[in-house]
Amino acid sequence: MRAFKAWTSLGTLLLRESGLARLLYALRARRGYFGDAADWNAEYAVGKWRFLNDLDQACHYQAIALYRARLKPQGSLLDIGCGEGVLHRVLQMPPTARYVGIDPSVTAIASAEAAATGTAQFYVATAENFMPNERFDVIVFNEVLYYCVDPVATVRKFASHLAPGGIFIVSMALCGLRDGLTKLSVWDAIERDATVKAEIALIAQTAGWIVKVLTPVTAAVPKETPAPRQRALVPA
Repeated sequence: MRAFKAWTSLGTLLLRESGLARLLYALRARRGYFGDAADWNAEYAVGKWRFLNDLDQACHYQAIALYRARLKPQGSLLDIGCGEGVLHRVLQMPPTARYVGIDPSVTAIASAEAAATGTAQFYVATAENFMPNERFDVIVFNEVLYYCVDPVATVRKFASHLAPGGIFIVSMALCGLRDGLTKLSVWDAIERDATVKAEIALIAQTAGWIVKVLTPVTAAVPKETPAPRQRALVPA
């Protein structure tokens, strides 16, 4: 675990100091959102994402659930990129707590709604085009930010939809060197506008994950510079 944490810290430092982070971020942004709605529907229809229910994937879902339970046990939650609702089932939120999930796949949302409990609501939408008319205590980006055209802009957009004292919970899997470096570049970019409140590195047989709790940094309002005092003219 310590070795994994050291590797991610070293990787982030090298990316930042070498300028490679900006290059990887730019190349990833040029590719845009990976796949349109038809692609996501087809992939869910053939069961490509069914592995997200596997035991090997449980650790990062449980980490997200633990952070929510400890930090915002009664709070409302927006799950961006909810897929078939795996996280919703793991969360086991109290009946009075509001849950909203969004995903670009109609197929995934239909599955999520079929298995939903309580007052959970699901919508077909992407992070870019979804405009909530409410604020949430928790906004979760679970394996989704690296699919967005501009992760930084996405985080900034949803910061305005956090309730006072609200938090982001972000999870990203690291699978291989290139994939890991690309995602570390996303971490480096979004953390420039946020404070890390808690974090954990997880290792399973198929992948490693970084899960963090972030709070957006509020830009300080510059103080007005007082006008210089005018000296009274003394008649000669």
